[in-house]
Amino acid sequence: MTGWARPRGALWAAVAGGLRGAGGRPAALLLLAALVWVPGGAPACPALCTCYVSPPTVSCQANNFSSVPAGLPPGARRLFLQNNVIGALRAGTFGPSTVTLWLYSNNISSIQPGTFRHLPALEELDLGDNPHLRVLGVFRGLSSLDRLLLHANRLAAIHRRAFGGLARLTILYLFNNSLVALPGDPLAALPSLQFLRLNANPWACDCRARPLWAWFRRTRVSSSPVPCASPPHRRGTDLRHLRPRDFDACPEDDDDEGEEMEDGNGGGGNGVAVMGTPGCPHDPCAPMATAVPHRPPVLLPLLALILPRL
Repeated sequence: MTGWARPRGALWAAVAGGLRGAGGRPAALLLLAALVWVPGGAPACPALCTCYVSPPTVSCQANNFSSVPAGLPPGARRLFLQNNVIGALRAGTFGPSTVTLWLYSNNISSIQPGTFRHLPALEELDLGDNPHLRVLGVFRGLSSLDRLLLHANRLAAIHRRAFGGLARLTILYLFNNSLVALPGDPLAALPSLQFLRLNANPWACDCRARPLWAWFRRTRVSSSPVPCASPPHRRGTDLRHLRPRDFDACPEDDDDEGEEMEDGNGGGGNGVAVMGTPGCPHDPCAPMATAVPHRPPVLLPLLALILPRL
């Protein structure tokens, strides 16, 4: 892989010989260094981060970074940037080899258009638990994306074309936001969707619920409950279980909302927007807001075999 190197055969032979001889400790330490990072054309690891060779991984979580560290190796496949205080994402930051990108539990409030445009290999994008996030239709073009996690962001609206082109997406998390409705049927652009979480949102089960209700009726997908928050006589009812006659008084859908989106953004209109007030009337909101998992850092399996010998 470009920019990443594996230990050469001579190095492995030297280390193996050292482990068998009296100099086993220095040789073992050399092996550890080789596993974490090997010179010979490989780019330097960003300060305060840890880099691994196989698979090419950069781990920068929980370092109080206010921006994405400079100098990310272009061949990195997994980028772990969670649990920092990153405030903005810029185009050109991430390389085209990126497969996994964890950005959850930061302070992201803006994402520059085109930030994810040239990431054809990206399969997992976790932007959860960024309570100030304002996403401007940045998801178009992620043709390999399989998992998109947008929970706990106080999102209040999603543009109908926000998920255009995500034909391989199977998992979508939108729980614990401030969504009242999904006008324009944005989920129709997700033919491969299998798992959907929409709970802990203040869903309005009036005429605004009809597009989402109709989508559920024609789609086979595993979903969380979608409890209604309003009107009062439907509070607690699952939106999915509404009946056709509940929409008898509703006007025909107006399909003229919004405009075409360029790179997922239509003339300044938001693909995904957030309002300034948090708020969520459901009891599950409080625990779910802190339920974003803290994934452990990537470990090297061989360490368990080597360290006892040191």
